[in-house]
Amino acid sequence: MRERYAWYHVDILVNNAGILLALPYDHSPADRVDDILAVNLRAPVALIQAFAPGMVQRHAGRIITVASLAGQIGHPDIWYGITKAGVMNTTKSFAKLLVSRVNTGGKAAYLLPGTAPIS
Repeated sequence: MRERYAWYHVDILVNNAGILLALPYDHSPADRVDDILAVNLRAPVALIQAFAPGMVQRHAGRIITVASLAGQIGHPDIWYGITKAGVMNTTKSFAKLLVSRVNTGGKAAYLLPGTAPIS
């Protein structure tokens, strides 16, 4: 995938796709679990791998991943929570790896949309 998109000049990558099954963990068909893993976890990793080299080469770029509070507090659809926790970790890991190569101007962050109780 890297070579296929190497000629694209991407300044900001926003990983925002996501699938929520809303099914109990013991009623999640294997093919749907594969879909959620592919969209919620594998795709953001592949996109970062495809576009980060250009950002590193230009010493600039932004990677924003839309995660979810479900990645921190859990979710009835365990596959959704698992994948959102995974993309949070992915973003933090790539940020650490890439910042040392970019030196200046590169950033990666994740957003946590969702509802939380207010006390």
